[in-house]
Amino acid sequence: TLTAGAASELPQLHCEAALVVAPETGFVLYSKNDLAKRSPSSLVKVMTALIVLENVDDLSAEVTVSAEAVANLKGLATSSLKEGEVMTVTNLLYCLLLNSGADAANALAEYTAGSIPDFVALMNTRAAALGMTDTQFANPHGGDDASQYTTAADLAKLAVAAMKNQQLADIVEVQYKRIPKTNKTNVDRYYFSNNALVISSTERRKTEDYYYRYANGLMTGYSAAADYNLLASSKKDGLTLLTV
Repeated sequence: TLTAGAASELPQLHCEAALVVAPETGFVLYSKNDLAKRSPSSLVKVMTALIVLENVDDLSAEVTVSAEAVANLKGLATSSLKEGEVMTVTNLLYCLLLNSGADAANALAEYTAGSIPDFVALMNTRAAALGMTDTQFANPHGGDDASQYTTAADLAKLAVAAMKNQQLADIVEVQYKRIPKTNKTNVDRYYFSNNALVISSTERRKTEDYYYRYANGLMTGYSAAADYNLLASSKKDGLTLLTV
């Protein structure tokens, strides 16, 4: 569907589903299969970050990574966290949102809710509150699971809520982050955002140039079931658009 006032000529989109919305008004500029249920891959981590930021008061608190948090993550992106490693909530959020660390997602989930199942329950409760009626979460990192699904329309609702959280919005606009060495590492970690829309680095753009000067977030994802996914945010001349 295409609402009145949208451009008469649109680029050819080859994705399975898409939605472009102006969050301030809810005006939909473009949609394609936006109610189709699909695997969300790492876009799940946007909800993970939102739950953490809404439930953890002290972001400077130190989290000790458990054995369970780093187990069974084969095939998923990680931040190379180690059992027993200590890192602040803030730095784990950077690991989560910039380089899409599944281990960071698990560590944050355990710290926030006491266990991963209890955290997933919080995710689903929050989804219901946001009106994400065609969404079900099964884990905090987005690994493929037959019982985990969402839609472009629901992800747009999540993106609106996420970008209203200033701490989350500040993180996803960052191009790269230095994570200081910890009790388990001898060197600092440097993580670039997986969202190439915000990367203005000349060196990076030599090999992957998707930089868009008005982009200010949000998250990318990939999995075998989901293929490539993107939640993008941009702001130009006072107008914000969210794209799924």
